[in-house]
Amino acid sequence: AKLPPLSPKNFVNESPKFKYTAECIKSVIDHHISKKEDISGQVVYFNTGANLKYAGGKLNAFVLFRNYLSIERSDIGLSLAPRSKKDALNDQRYYEGDEIAIITGATPEDDRVRIKDDFNDGKVKVLLGSGAIKEGINLQKNSTVMYILQQEFAPATAMQLEGRIWRQGNKWKYVRIVYVLAFNSIDAF
Repeated sequence: AKLPPLSPKNFVNESPKFKYTAECIKSVIDHHISKKEDISGQVVYFNTGANLKYAGGKLNAFVLFRNYLSIERSDIGLSLAPRSKKDALNDQRYYEGDEIAIITGATPEDDRVRIKDDFNDGKVKVLLGSGAIKEGINLQKNSTVMYILQQEFAPATAMQLEGRIWRQGNKWKYVRIVYVLAFNSIDAF
């Protein structure tokens, strides 16, 4: 039996980890708005996701989650720059004006630098990242939370990942590292 196309809403609603993370992202944004503060940056890490197998094909979990946060959940208040419907559904490229950005191994180096700078400057509110953000990218200037949806098993690798936001130079007094574990789910999401 062929499975139906997977919408961003169905993808998130079928994943306790993504659903929990989306609610947490909303609560952090709502908190800042209620305090009349700048909105801090939030990082979501999962290392598998650009080529997940589904219904005999592949899907991009980064794009599905980005679209859920911006399109399906307009109450969260995150926006994307205008793009064609085809690009919105399939393309993980970063456009000037996006408040959600994606960095994976496929992201060109010049885009990584632009996304990092826009994230640290507060233009990008949520960064979705794969293993490409584990080393060599400083995200600490405006970050308050990192959600780790796919745990690293080597302690040194986990510490390196946490170090993307937990380091000197952050304007926020506290940061939170959230290892998202979900009852009755498989580790892949």
